[in-house]
Amino acid sequence: KRIYGINPEQQNFTTEYIESCIPEKARVHQALIDLIEANKPYNLEFEIIPKNSSTPRYILSTAELYRDEQGRPLKVVGVIQDLTSRKQAEDARLMSEMKYRLLIEQIPTITYTSALDQTSSTLFISPQIEGLLGFSTEKWIKDPTFWENQLHPDDRERVLETLKKAHKENNPFNSEYRIIAHDGHVVWIRDKAIIIKDKSDQPFAMQGIMEDITEGKRVEKERFEKQQVFRTLVENSPDIIARFDDNCKLIYANPAFLNATQIPLDKLL
Repeated sequence: KRIYGINPEQQNFTTEYIESCIPEKARVHQALIDLIEANKPYNLEFEIIPKNSSTPRYILSTAELYRDEQGRPLKVVGVIQDLTSRKQAEDARLMSEMKYRLLIEQIPTITYTSALDQTSSTLFISPQIEGLLGFSTEKWIKDPTFWENQLHPDDRERVLETLKKAHKENNPFNSEYRIIAHDGHVVWIRDKAIIIKDKSDQPFAMQGIMEDITEGKRVEKERFEKQQVFRTLVENSPDIIARFDDNCKLIYANPAFLNATQIPLDKLL
């Protein structure tokens, strides 16, 4: 009576009154008919609108059919369980998961969860992996050694040693490395992850993000190469070249300057 919002002291608790609270009367009726005529199990979840509220409630109704000695239907005995709180919690969880999935699928970085095993096998990886490296999430997750195998050979030992240390000490993992994409080209990755713990405060997985830093590495390499070219030109120039700070203190002198002054560099700086 409480579930249906009926006050037994003021209202008649009739079948017709209860049915008026059920939007899906046809489905509920059919389930009862199937129980009586075909002996099908009656175990039904459905929505009701209580008489004292416009907010729907969700119930689980289970019932058994009892027959007389001649096998004729005698009565139906059932139990009604209020599932509203559980349903609301489930809906909230699903909504939270949907918002989280929408978020991780929209951000430009790759999010992942990996096990704390020897190969750091992937438990989850966001779909951005396919756009960046050309591998499906299914393929990445299916093979426990997939990530390890795609590491650039020159980086693999260093990265795995850093990861092993992070696992052992329960510390964050932070590394920059190269990885081989599906078509063979090299992608630079900045990988940051932390150890996550269960309710018992025991480490059980690693959660992190992988960011494409290939363009930054390219710019960094170009800048370094230009600096090297400039330094070579300055070092081999016959002209006297020196650099001073804001206080007119000498901070650099090329070989031509040192030859002209005949003063050791350590005396000048």
